[in-house]
Amino acid sequence: MSDTLEIAGIIVNRGERKFGALSVAETPVASIDLPITIVNGENPGKILCVTAGVHGCEYVGIEAALRLSRKVSPKQLHGTLIVIPIINVPAFNSRTMYVCPIDNININRVFPGNKGRSISHAIARSLFEKIITKANFLVDFHCGDLVEALIPFTVFFRTGKTTVDRISQDLGARFDVKYELEARAQTQEYSPVGASFAEAARIGIPAIVSEAGELGLLDERYVNHQYKGVLNIMAHLGMLPNYNVRQFKPKILHKGAYLYADKSGFFYPNVRVGQTVSKGRLLGRICNIDGKVVQEIRAQSKCVVLCLGVNLSVQAGHVLFMTGNFKN
Repeated sequence: MSDTLEIAGIIVNRGERKFGALSVAETPVASIDLPITIVNGENPGKILCVTAGVHGCEYVGIEAALRLSRKVSPKQLHGTLIVIPIINVPAFNSRTMYVCPIDNININRVFPGNKGRSISHAIARSLFEKIITKANFLVDFHCGDLVEALIPFTVFFRTGKTTVDRISQDLGARFDVKYELEARAQTQEYSPVGASFAEAARIGIPAIVSEAGELGLLDERYVNHQYKGVLNIMAHLGMLPNYNVRQFKPKILHKGAYLYADKSGFFYPNVRVGQTVSKGRLLGRICNIDGKVVQEIRAQSKCVVLCLGVNLSVQAGHVLFMTGNFKN
């Protein structure tokens, strides 16, 4: 095996850590470059890609990815760690939630990206083709955005490919979480199609999402949670043989659902994140300026509240809740 590794034009010697930039798109006056760190271990092994910041204000995942890029020692590493700590650089710079401010598109809905389309597609396409497809495994960090309360959980995509699905589910169980959500393409309420982890799994790369942290807060508890979760994955994959492997037993949730605002107004949640609720339970209300209820949001089945919006002001189409169901 060669002593050097080349990824996206970046050459890294064995036993070396290299910080660089990946040019992914162009504006009229400048290119858009994503920070990238490649840690090439002294010993051969698997290639793990860790990404974060596809939503520019999800700071816990960004910091956890930065910590991995700085702290994993190439001398102890078997294999290669690739870290992209900030995918949505324009949003990070402008402190914009959810979307790329250049084209107002959620990058995590357009993977693997369409050639000749907008900036978000260009970022997704370049990242997917040049980085993600070169990896054996993918972990994508997320957290609750500036107006989202959230409990830690993981997500894997059920592709129907037995080996890929089994490995992905097992990767999610390496994080210390109570719940792991199984996502499926045919789920009408919540579909991960266009998300990097789902598109990676489709082409045979086991992949998961780690969700931890809320309200855009840089909370050390959740940074450490994601950081240690990836170290545990690396140990499980034989990439960090001196690190003790732990396996947890999260409950598998199914039929993830987004519940939306049908009306604009003032939003008042009636439950807390992590709460298990029965079918028909009142989750929250939207009121008009006079205090009249214009919409009640109720649970569609027995489910766990994984995430909820805490923004008083809502508009029709805003996501208010994300839930997951227990298997019948």
